[in-house]
Parts: sequence; structure tokens; C-alpha cells
Amino acid sequence: MGRTVDVDDLVTAGVIVVRMGLTRVQRVHELLRHSTAPMPPPVYTGPRIHLWLWSEVAAWARLAGREAVSPDDWVPAGLLVERLDVDPDDLTDDEHVAARRTREGRRWRWGDAEQVWIDRINRPRR
Repeated sequence: MGRTVDVDDLVTAGVIVVRMGLTRVQRVHELLRHSTAPMPPPVYTGPRIHLWLWSEVAAWARLAGREAVSPDDWVPAGLLVERLDVDPDDLTDDEHVAARRTREGRRWRWGDAEQVWIDRINRPRR
């Protein structure tokens, strides 16, 4: 029997790039081959896709002293603009509900904003 995983914990190289603030997908694959502290290998490799468990990548990032934003983290709006190109001031009403603002001000739950980003990428072009 294969390994049982939480599908909500699965991420692609593209998601790893934005959560870690990397500049390109190829950097993820370079980190896999890093000589002193290689990134965990993907849990699934298929034609043209690799999937990692975010919990493993985040734990590795902490140990390696690298920055990584997790879905439950609350981040400033500037980080959303910088990494996701999602400006909270320009959200539609539906997106605004998805990316809830905290009562303390301009901090946003990363996972909600990331979902807005994913929805925008997958939106059919007209």
C-alpha cells in the first residue's frame, strides 16, 4: 500500500516558488540537488508534474534558515502584491470574501489570498 497524504498539503513547484519568494521554478529543482541540505523529494512525479508535501518543504525551509510562508500565516498586504500580484485594494467582492482581512488592519491570511491567485490563474480567458 502506498503512502497516505492530505491532498490539501500537496503543492507544485510554482506554489513553492511563491511561498518561498523564489524567482523561478527551476530554483526548486536546483534546491533538490543542493549538496549540503537538499530539499525533500517530491512525493509524486508524473508526466510534466511534481508534487511535494508542503509540511515537509516548510520543515526543511525552517531547518535550512530559509523564509517560507505557510497557508495559515497572516501577512502584510505588500507581501501579497510582491509575491502573488494580488492587491487587496483591487479585489472583487467575491475575492474580498475569500481573502478576509483581520481586525488588526492590513494583514491577510496567506492561504486565502493564494486561493484568489490560483482562481485568477485558472479563470477562463475571454
